[in-house]
Order: sequence, then C-alpha cells, then structure tokens
Amino acid sequence: MYGAFCCLFYQAEQRRKKVNTQASESLDWDALEAIGLGEMGMSVEEFYNMTPRQFHNKREGFQRHIQYHTELLWETTRWQAAVNVAPHTKRRISPKDLAVFPWDGRKKVHKAASFEEVQKGINKVFGK
Repeated sequence: MYGAFCCLFYQAEQRRKKVNTQASESLDWDALEAIGLGEMGMSVEEFYNMTPRQFHNKREGFQRHIQYHTELLWETTRWQAAVNVAPHTKRRISPKDLAVFPWDGRKKVHKAASFEEVQKGINKVFGK
C-alpha cells in the first residue's frame, strides 16, 4: 500500500513539475484559450471581456484553488491510511509517520486585511 501511495505521489509531483515548466514558456493565443475556456471553465464572453491582467490574476487564483484541494485530498488520504493501519500496530502511529508532504513545512497563515490596508490597495489601483 505504501509503495502504491508513493508511486501516485511521485506521478502527481511529475505532473506538477511539467505544468510549472510549461507555464514559464510563452503561451500563444490558442494555449490561452485552452486554459481559460477548457481548464478554467470560462465562457467565451467572459474570456474575451477580460484584460490580460485580470486573466493572469484569475489563473493564479484558480491554480491556488486547485493546489488547496489537492493538498486537502492528500491530507485526507494520509489520515485515512493512518486510521486503517492503527489497529494493526502496537505503537501509536500518526499520519505524518506514514508520509511527509512537501507542504508540511509551510505555515498556513490566513490573515485578514485591515480596513486601512484595503483602502491603501484601492487607492493604489484607482487613485484617490
């Protein structure tokens, strides 16, 4: 079971690396349409009414969303594996004993912006 788990994780990591190297290359119009209309599920009207900056920001947010859900799925799988293995071991086992992920070292801090920070951001973009 552990070998299959590592194999799946390795394949996911390789796909992620492939996507990251492709993202650094310049994209032609067809590739941008494929990303927006196919991967992100945008309508044609929504895609063509966006500025390049809006599209870039939406794409970054979409990628963060996918990354969050992927990590959540792997965390759930790791937890479930630990629960399934626990009755068959003599010592207490934690999910991190089974597998360590690259994001385990990152701190997940969600800080809400203050009103003043939001105002500064709005003034920076739109002027006073």
